[in-house]
Amino acid sequence: MNKNLIIIITSLILFSCAPNTKKSIEENANFEKKIDTVSLKEKVSEISNANEILNVEEPEVLLRRIDYSNKSNTNEKTEIKQEYNLRDYLPNQNISISFDEIDLHTAFYTLADIIDRNIVIDDSVVGSLSIDLSNEPWDIAVLTIAKLKNLALDVETETGLLQVYSKARYNELKPEETIPEEKRIYSTAAYNIFFNPAPEIKDALETFLTDEEKEMTPVLEVNEATNTIIATADDQVLDRIEILLEEIDKKVKQVYFEVFIVTASDNFAYEFGSRLGLYGTGESEILGNNGVLTTTSGIIGSSAPTAESDIAFGSSVGSLFNGLINGTSGIGLITDVGAATFKAELDMLESDGVSTTISNPKILLTNGKTGEFKQTVQFTTITEPTEGEPEQISGEAGLILELTPFIGPDNSIKLKYYLEDSSVGTAVKGQVPDKTLTSIGSKSQPIEMYMKNQEIVVLGGLYTSTESDSSQGVPGTNQIPGLKWLTNNKEIADNQKELLFFIIPTIL
Repeated sequence: MNKNLIIIITSLILFSCAPNTKKSIEENANFEKKIDTVSLKEKVSEISNANEILNVEEPEVLLRRIDYSNKSNTNEKTEIKQEYNLRDYLPNQNISISFDEIDLHTAFYTLADIIDRNIVIDDSVVGSLSIDLSNEPWDIAVLTIAKLKNLALDVETETGLLQVYSKARYNELKPEETIPEEKRIYSTAAYNIFFNPAPEIKDALETFLTDEEKEMTPVLEVNEATNTIIATADDQVLDRIEILLEEIDKKVKQVYFEVFIVTASDNFAYEFGSRLGLYGTGESEILGNNGVLTTTSGIIGSSAPTAESDIAFGSSVGSLFNGLINGTSGIGLITDVGAATFKAELDMLESDGVSTTISNPKILLTNGKTGEFKQTVQFTTITEPTEGEPEQISGEAGLILELTPFIGPDNSIKLKYYLEDSSVGTAVKGQVPDKTLTSIGSKSQPIEMYMKNQEIVVLGGLYTSTESDSSQGVPGTNQIPGLKWLTNNKEIADNQKELLFFIIPTIL
């Protein structure tokens, strides 16, 4: 055999037998996971510290209420006015007295007897009294007892007769006089709404006002441009509206979420392929000396008419074996062996690398409200049914993350979340593409977890790993040392992908 041919074949065998760094899964070698969550978390922390957190300025302090007309200077309640009117008809000399669980009727009779005052006590007055007074004005003592026991007092101005009732009985006998509409004095005030839409606050406010208060409020309107409520009403109703608004329109806590969506990939590929070609004419040592061979060519592709045209790199015509894989590196030799031309090509690829992509969306969510992140693509297809009209179907595929925060009293956060990653198959005209979906939780039943303010949390990861190992070649040659590398090809692949979600919440 030609010495050059022997050297060529030996070199190709040795080169092809060089071990690859990541072995086949058929040889029971596990692919290592190179995606390091700890280092990714450190990188996320560096990026977060380099960015300025949302700058929230304190709003200008405004008055809740602005009065425009007829605001009374006296805001005393009716009950207090009544007490001061009564004092004009009650004695005020100091007394000292002590009662221990004494019946209320007896207590009032005793107090009236001290100052020689006539008194009438209604049957609605029930209960007992314990009191210890020293040098206290008589009128203050009686009014204090009435207030503590929810009683009403009245005086006949002509005779000074003191009357004692329960408040319910007093209201039955002497209902509060209703001021005629034409004699009522109304005032107008504007109320600033700070933290909520004014129409929503107005609706809530009306549920708290009584029917009588509504009748005394001819104007209750919203100015959406200034987010205010304008009210024209009796002064007492305006005061009550102000108190209610302080309770209804309160600042709700918010959570500023800084989210880092990390896509990490570890891709390994090993591929090896070969192609052999042969062309010969005439009598040759390698082809045999017992006869003349006019044409010899391979069995893959068409016959080679001339050595110059087909026994060349990149051509499969005239090949004995064709298993190239279009790799990124390789080696090839063409040599004349007597009257024959021999060609050998080896095509090789080995790659291994980790890539990381970080996106950093941000969102501000009110306590208890749901927010959504999306990295999706839209698709639309028109069906072609055998019967009926075509139908246009739209959808989306990609990454969807829903967050709903609930802030606890200690600034801990209960977070409900739903995570979805989907993709669609190859589009076929007239058909709805297949959709592959991987999710954590669901929209109706999200996952719950607890987190602390301004601490990095790994929300969840979607990990996928695809491994493949395939080979093809000439039957019967894959067990022959050396020859199997020239008549076979091999492909090994390991692709790993992980989606990680790092979340930093800040309560505002």
